[in-house]
Amino acid sequence: MNSPPATTQFYSTHLTKEKLLNVIITLSKQFKKLNRGENAPKTRMVTKLAVGTRRDLIFYMYINLINMYKTADRMVSIEGSQTNLKCLLVATKFLSSFFDTVFTKLPQQQIEDGFNEFFISHNLTECDVSLSATWRIISNAAISHHEHLLEVKKSCQEQKAFRESFLKTQTDFDIDFEDHEADQETQLLSIEDAVLIIQKLERKYQAISRRNYVRFVRERAAELHGQKVEIDATQAAIRIQAPGDLETALELLKTDFFLATSELPDPSKIPKLPTQNNPDTVYRDACFRGIVSPISQIELSELISQRELCKIENRIFLFDLRTFLTLTICIPLSLATWHKPKDAKVGCRWLLMSGAPDSGKTTWARAIARASHITHVHISKNVVNMGKRRIYTVIKKLAKNERRILISVDRIDVLKKDPKNKGYTHRQMLLRTFLSDISNIKSATIIGMTKLPLEDLDSYILDLFPLHTVLSIPTDATRYELAVDCLSRNLELDRLPKFPKRIFDIEKQTNGASKGKTAKFVTNRWSAANNKTNLS
Repeated sequence: MNSPPATTQFYSTHLTKEKLLNVIITLSKQFKKLNRGENAPKTRMVTKLAVGTRRDLIFYMYINLINMYKTADRMVSIEGSQTNLKCLLVATKFLSSFFDTVFTKLPQQQIEDGFNEFFISHNLTECDVSLSATWRIISNAAISHHEHLLEVKKSCQEQKAFRESFLKTQTDFDIDFEDHEADQETQLLSIEDAVLIIQKLERKYQAISRRNYVRFVRERAAELHGQKVEIDATQAAIRIQAPGDLETALELLKTDFFLATSELPDPSKIPKLPTQNNPDTVYRDACFRGIVSPISQIELSELISQRELCKIENRIFLFDLRTFLTLTICIPLSLATWHKPKDAKVGCRWLLMSGAPDSGKTTWARAIARASHITHVHISKNVVNMGKRRIYTVIKKLAKNERRILISVDRIDVLKKDPKNKGYTHRQMLLRTFLSDISNIKSATIIGMTKLPLEDLDSYILDLFPLHTVLSIPTDATRYELAVDCLSRNLELDRLPKFPKRIFDIEKQTNGASKGKTAKFVTNRWSAANNKTNLS
């Protein structure tokens, strides 16, 4: 009974290898033809005739590169060998560089209209031209490091929740106030009284956190107390804290800390021990401050995407947003895990997203971080108000420790043009300094988000972000897909007691609304957790 699956697996592997080989052969022929056309002598008639052929050839090569990327990813899932993984990495890198250097160099009209005519004439669908990043193009070391950071973040959240719940439940801590203070509860405390209360609270919290250690010390002290021979207090402390007996501790001291030498060593020749800076300390500090973004519950491939206005180095064109973000942000971030830490070429382009409130800018940034298995730091308006200078300092330290980090800055429209004021405010100067300092760190990638048009921002900010995209109002088809997606998610969570009669009515009721408002409308009306009345 086990033979048919093995035979099917064999034929599946064989067909995938044949398909991958045919795609590679086709691509090699197309590249030779493309280079031959570039080196050929150009005349007016030849150039005019070759424009359409060259454009279709680039479109065809782009489709074949996507096919090669998907086939190589399928091959790695069947047989996870190093050869297949190398083929996937080469295909991924080549696809991203081809899109950046060749595909976007076509005129704007050819990318918008010519590409649509091409894949419609070749009987292609949206699934054939769209792609999303996979976790296989990320090294295992980066994935394990990211999982370790998630565990650290979870422990920090538990400690933070315990501290908040402890401070809420325990309010008095056996603090003895005088009678006249008890009668005057409405009066404000003086600074000296407030300092005493805070010190007592802190001592109480430290005593609870060290409870297990004190219990261990008492148990070991009870064992020493049962001995008949009197010992010195220093030896008793060594016996309590040493991993073994006293003799073992003394031998470790002699062998590891004291070396018998005949001559005194030269101080200049003694190697300096490297300072051990724990990177988790900075990450914990960022978690306690609340700037580390939570993990996205929706993957990048599950988000509803549509064609948006994109810009790469003064080249503007309409393109699918998910594919654009995958090729320009996700793939370079994923491939950066295979570079050496001192590689100067490691880095990713910065992205500036413009759109109305609730258009999905933060959701796209979190989905990119999840697809790339990268630490995501989100600077919102509320976080910045907690202390701009300290927040920026913590992020700079974290960016220097991490090999890859994604920083999303909300409300970057603070740096908008103001013809009345020639100077900059304190907040604008802090943000400008922060962006200029982060630009020197190659491992950091910034996604700026604004609700204003890109033309209203400062030219200095526009120069820092070579990638621009504008999130427009969703079309009728996009709102329909978004309504269907929200209803299906509520159905999977058993929160959909009754189906709506017509989904097209939801599309009409949300006419002109953004993606976030459309999703909230569907969830609030059709979710059983929010609406317990009779649904029509």
